[in-house]
Amino acid sequence: MTLVDEASLVLEPTTIPAVAAADVFVLVGDHRQLTPLVRSQQLRREGFAKSLLERLQVHQAAVITLCSQYRMNRPIAELSSTLFYDSKLRCANNGVAEACLPVVAQNPAVAADHFFSRHPRTCELCVSNALTDTVVFVDTKSRENASFCATFGDSGVEVYNVGEAEFVVNLCELFIKVSSLTLC
Repeated sequence: MTLVDEASLVLEPTTIPAVAAADVFVLVGDHRQLTPLVRSQQLRREGFAKSLLERLQVHQAAVITLCSQYRMNRPIAELSSTLFYDSKLRCANNGVAEACLPVVAQNPAVAADHFFSRHPRTCELCVSNALTDTVVFVDTKSRENASFCATFGDSGVEVYNVGEAEFVVNLCELFIKVSSLTLC
């Protein structure tokens, strides 16, 4: 038996030998999340960005879809479910459905945080422990803030955005300041 975890990320030439050698094989993954990393546009056009897992999805009798999830609370799960899973994704239990970031009330570090002072409303929503504030969209229009302009790499294929990356780092640092969580 061969079991391939995160099979949606694995290139077919890597998967096929293991699968061909097995009497039984199981591919585990979600082709709607991540696909194989293929940098060459030519190879992408030729279908190399499609995993064996995704190709085999046409055989519905061999596909088992797990609809109960333990990773996201209700608002996040509902968004994912609606956008990607035909509204079939469900929280496994109420503990999962109602989970929120454990926030330390009135943390003085937040008031002094430079990032918080520049983006108060966004930060208030992001560090709220209210279930209704779980999903927050942040508008990063580059025409209003030059730091959010995309930059193209030397090859012209890769695109990155330093302003958005810095925003995410600052937001993660804020999460750590207001949370009762500790990092290993």
